Amino acid sequence: MKLDDNVSNRIRNHLVEVETHLDHLSQAERKAVLRLIHDHIVNGLANHGEECPDILTLETILAKMDAPGCYADKSTVSTRTQDKTLLVPKKKQKESPARGLACIFVSLVAVGALLLLAWNVLKNSAYRKSHPPQALEYRIAAPFMDDPAILGQWVFVDRTNLLACFQIDEKQAGKSKPPFQKITFLPLGETEHSQLGWIKGFVLQTETKTANRYALKSISGIKYMLLEWLGSNQRPKFYLFRKVAPTDGAIVAEGVGWGDYAIGTSREKLIEALGSTVGGLKCGYLRGERIDCIDAVIGSDGRCREIHFNTGFSGATTKGLRIGSTLAEARKMYGKPGDMGKKGILTTLGWPSLGIRVWAKHDRIIQIIVMSPKTTP
Repeated sequence: MKLDDNVSNRIRNHLVEVETHLDHLSQAERKAVLRLIHDHIVNGLANHGEECPDILTLETILAKMDAPGCYADKSTVSTRTQDKTLLVPKKKQKESPARGLACIFVSLVAVGALLLLAWNVLKNSAYRKSHPPQALEYRIAAPFMDDPAILGQWVFVDRTNLLACFQIDEKQAGKSKPPFQKITFLPLGETEHSQLGWIKGFVLQTETKTANRYALKSISGIKYMLLEWLGSNQRPKFYLFRKVAPTDGAIVAEGVGWGDYAIGTSREKLIEALGSTVGGLKCGYLRGERIDCIDAVIGSDGRCREIHFNTGFSGATTKGLRIGSTLAEARKMYGKPGDMGKKGILTTLGWPSLGIRVWAKHDRIIQIIVMSPKTTP
């Protein structure tokens, strides 16, 4: 019978794997067991009557024998083929006193390590209860980090669906009100409240030395701040604030305008009100920096013929229309429009007889235009 290289290598690998489980036997006993296993495999191949057995025949024989793991440390080791079983007695080992003492020492060390771990867990648990993750301690000497976007006055906003824009729901936010209804952030980390300070990303409580995280977001041109405030019960609450804008409370009259931003106002007066211009005195379009959400169109006579109230304008018309309102709300307030149009994703509705027009994006108003009313003949 001739064995090819694949079959010989497979037998050799099987014997090597069996030998890894014979550490409990002496070297002579290991050799005897491996020789018997080898002979059983070869005899099994010969019994199949093939002159050159293939790997499939070998795998069939190995499948009927004990797996290599079965030769591990047991009272006896059995090696069986289809018709024979080999019993090899396990070699008994005598335990020395030194080995017993070593086991006792290792056990004591393990018990001590478990006790130390349990103590640390209890200590850390107590620390977390008194210092939750949101209660970030800070040092008074920490370097100041500036955030110009937070400067100015912010007022508390009642619970609205704007919380979802910060991925905070009503249940997580709670329904309590903050300890202050408004807060003014001043330069160099100061506020109007003596017990509060700030650095970029955090509002600081000087008494408790805790840092409360904040996040800023602009929604329909209006700036909001979500403040994660740590209360006396060590659980954070989420409060929503809106930045006070110069146009807060502005009432825009249809066909007229608002304050100095009105139809018929001279170019010079508009430049003074807007603070700066785009294009100079001879340009027909003016946009200011003092209030950057308002721009104006100047007619050939040097007087304003259109006022544009854009995203970021926080006022409203006399009927309550504001930036962010829907087109359906505009129709309900002003009735059927005199004209309408569409440009890409933008839609416009106009009421020329009332002197007002709106532009909307995805059904939300992004611009309110006031012009002189046009009388229909």
